[in-house]
Amino acid sequence: MKGLLALIALLAASDAAAQVDTARRDLIQLGYDRPLSRHAPVDGYVFYYMNRQLDRKDMYLRLVVAPVYLDSELGIRGFMDKWTDLGIGVGGGGFAQSYSEIRQGRYFPEESFTGNAATFSTSLYHRFNPQSRIPFTGVARVSVLAAYFGAPLQDGRGFLPPRSNVTYANRFGFRWGGMEPEIGARRAMELSSWYEARFRDREGDYGYSGDRSLNSRTHLAWGRALLVYTLPESGKHFETSLTAGTSASADRLNAYRLGGSLPMEAEFPLNIPGYLRQELSARRFALFQALYGVPVDGSRQWAAGLRGAAAYLRFLPGLEQPGSMQTGAGTWLEYNSPKRIWKTVLSYGYGFQALRQGGRGAHSISLVAQCNLRTASGEATPGRPAIEHPFWNTLQSIFR
Repeated sequence: MKGLLALIALLAASDAAAQVDTARRDLIQLGYDRPLSRHAPVDGYVFYYMNRQLDRKDMYLRLVVAPVYLDSELGIRGFMDKWTDLGIGVGGGGFAQSYSEIRQGRYFPEESFTGNAATFSTSLYHRFNPQSRIPFTGVARVSVLAAYFGAPLQDGRGFLPPRSNVTYANRFGFRWGGMEPEIGARRAMELSSWYEARFRDREGDYGYSGDRSLNSRTHLAWGRALLVYTLPESGKHFETSLTAGTSASADRLNAYRLGGSLPMEAEFPLNIPGYLRQELSARRFALFQALYGVPVDGSRQWAAGLRGAAAYLRFLPGLEQPGSMQTGAGTWLEYNSPKRIWKTVLSYGYGFQALRQGGRGAHSISLVAQCNLRTASGEATPGRPAIEHPFWNTLQSIFR
C-alpha cells in the first residue's frame, strides 16, 4: 500500500511548465501501469490539476492535488518587466521521495523505502521572443527540498535508509515551444536544454553496513527535442521525441531512471514500454520515443496505434545490466467520449531486453484517463489556440 501511495503522489512533485501558464484548466487525470510479472512495484497516480487567474489580473495559481500530496505555484506576470514572470512554489506531503531498489530486473522491497517531502521554490521566466507564435523562454529556479525517509517497505534484516536531509537545487534552462499538461495533445513541439546543480546538507552511507552512499553534490545536464502532430483531415497522429542527459557524481536518488509507460508522472517522462517504472538507473543516457495512431471509426472517438522506445545507457555503478541498449514496443487503444469530456487509453508493452527470472523479455499493461471538467461544464476546451505557422503547413503537406 505504501508503494502505491508513493507512486500516486509522485506527479505532484514534478514541474509542469517552463513559464507561467495563463490557460484556465480543470483536469482530473489518473494512470495505472501493471507489470505482468510477480513481485513488482505498482505504478500509478491520480490527481486534480487546476490553473486559475486570480482577482488580480497579473496573478495565476497552479494547483496539483493528489491524495497525499499538494503542489502549487503562484505566478506573477510582468514581475520585473513586461516579459519576465515570477513563480513562487510550495509543496509537501507523503511518499513523493520514496525509492524502489531494482537490480537486474528484480525488485527488492527490503531495500526500498518511503520518503516524505516539503518543497519551496522561486522561479524567473523570461520570454525572449514576444512577437513569435512559438515561445522561447529562459528559466532560472532556486528550490529547497526537505526529505524525510522512513523504514524499509519490508524487513530489511539490518538495512538502514538514508538520513533525512535537505537538498538545495539551482536550475537553468531554455525552452522553445513546449507541451501542454494534458493527455493526447494534438500539436506540440519543443527544443529545450537544462542544467541543474543539487547540493545536500548531509552526505553519507546507508544500506547494509554502509554499502551505498549519497553524494553531497550532483550535477545534471539534459535536453529534449519533441514533435507532436495530428493531420486535420485524416486524424492520423504521431509523436516523436529524443531526450538525452549526462551527470556528474550521481547516486541512487539523483540518477536518471528509465522505464514504465505512464506519460504524466514526470516533467520529462523517460518511458520504455514493458519495463518496470524506473527500472534502469543511468548516469548518461539517450532515449528515442515514437508513437503513431489512426482513427478506427468515422466519428474519431476510437483510435489505435503502435509505440516504441530505444535507449542507450551508461548505468549507475552498482546497478549495471549486460549491454547498453534497452528497447520496448507495444500497442494502444484510445477512446474519446462524444463530447470529449473523457479520454481513456489502454496500452500493452513488451520490454525486449528487460531482465527477468529465466531470461529476457517482460510484459506490462497500462491505463490512463483524463476528465476535462471545463468541457463537462460546457466551457470551451482549455489551452492555447492552435498555432498557425508555416512549419505546421509543411508537415501537413508531407504526411497527408
